[in-house]
Amino acid sequence: MRRILLSAIIVLLATAAQAGEATAPAATPQPAGQAQATRIETDQKTGAVRFIVNGKEVARFDANGLHVKDSIDYGGVITDDGSSDAEYAQRIKAEPKP
Repeated sequence: MRRILLSAIIVLLATAAQAGEATAPAATPQPAGQAQATRIETDQKTGAVRFIVNGKEVARFDANGLHVKDSIDYGGVITDDGSSDAEYAQRIKAEPKP
């Protein structure tokens, strides 16, 4: 009797856990020729990566750094370590490749 009761509890818990899993929303197809309002674009001419939100550029990465149009909110610490290009290149080499 205990085995049946224990088995039933395990099945109920597994079912509840599976029902609570988050699923990714289905992708909405875009009409041909129409860009998404929120997207990330790469600009090969200028060498920049642009972040577009609701059809407007809000941030960009380029050779000079990160440029943000409005506020930046963060919960940590931003530190200027004062490193040179050579030190930066050395750190990048030392990082594991994804």
